[in-house]
Amino acid sequence: MNIGSIKNSIFTKGFLLFVIFWMASSASFSGVMGKWALLDGQVRNGIENMLSGSAYKPFVYRQLAPFIANTIEKNTPEEIKTFVTDNFKPEKTFSKITVSNDVTLKFKYIIIYHLCFASILFSLFTLRKLLLSMGCSQISSIMSPILLALYFPYFLAGGGYFYDGIELLFMSLAVYLCINKKWLPLLVLTIPATLNKETFFFFAFTLYPLINSEMEKKKAIVFTLSIILISGIINIITKHIYANNLGGALEFHLVENIKAYFDYHTYIYVEKVNTYGIVGLGGTSLAFILLMFIIFKNGMPLCDKKTKQHIGLVTLISIPLFVLFSGTGEIRNLSFFLVSLAVLTGLIIDRYFLNQNTNTHLK
Repeated sequence: MNIGSIKNSIFTKGFLLFVIFWMASSASFSGVMGKWALLDGQVRNGIENMLSGSAYKPFVYRQLAPFIANTIEKNTPEEIKTFVTDNFKPEKTFSKITVSNDVTLKFKYIIIYHLCFASILFSLFTLRKLLLSMGCSQISSIMSPILLALYFPYFLAGGGYFYDGIELLFMSLAVYLCINKKWLPLLVLTIPATLNKETFFFFAFTLYPLINSEMEKKKAIVFTLSIILISGIINIITKHIYANNLGGALEFHLVENIKAYFDYHTYIYVEKVNTYGIVGLGGTSLAFILLMFIIFKNGMPLCDKKTKQHIGLVTLISIPLFVLFSGTGEIRNLSFFLVSLAVLTGLIIDRYFLNQNTNTHLK
């Protein structure tokens, strides 16, 4: 094969991969926007109040996307803003989008709208690189991120926010950087990841087994604590800035969750908001539980030691937080599992659909 053919092959593969991931991300994002939009008009956590910084705590802490939108808007000439708002009209596609005629607000909305889509898109590329780094095949490294993207709107049960897709990107990047020993970028990533959602502070704990597999124990502990410290400082600063906003830093749902999860109706209810325009079972439905059981039962034995430990810590941290602070059925608050689901799905595809002994390839 000559050099021209090789270059053509690389271009062809890259272009086709981009098109495939673009279509999958578009479908996923369309499902999210059709289901929740950007919570337009909501007082506690709607996009308008998030942009102005007047939303309720704890939602107002998630200021990365609003900061980006506000910064770009302040530095963009009026004629460009007018051009963008005249030609990009997401409200024409999704009925739940109710952007006002105010050009400034509309422009910010469009920025966050496309930032959310881009986050899902780049999450797929990051997850593919992660799966390849962990020894998964080319096919499973493409299929697994696509399946996760298509599942994402279902995962946003009981609520969906603009920072959810961005959180997926940051968690994917964090795990990828750990696996590939990119320590300085990981430290830097902690800042925007925490600004996007304060719970990255807890996700940082789950990275320890991945870090420890690439450096000696004492250094791994110090480095992990450094990530946690950076995230903690960002959290303190953010909470101080918005200390006077309405709401509380945490919302406790323990009592209602105890009652709900002992009620069989919790496992058979139909979600009031359709996903992809079709009625579906709720977040904690038996279908969801069965799906997770199948994935974890068949995927965990295929994982190497560090991945099992990472998923173990995700479980140990996520479940108590979910029961304590999440509304009943809001499985989106189990988001720490998303990267693990992509990894497990990739391993399952290789073993059971492609008949590859994937776990022998893991580092």
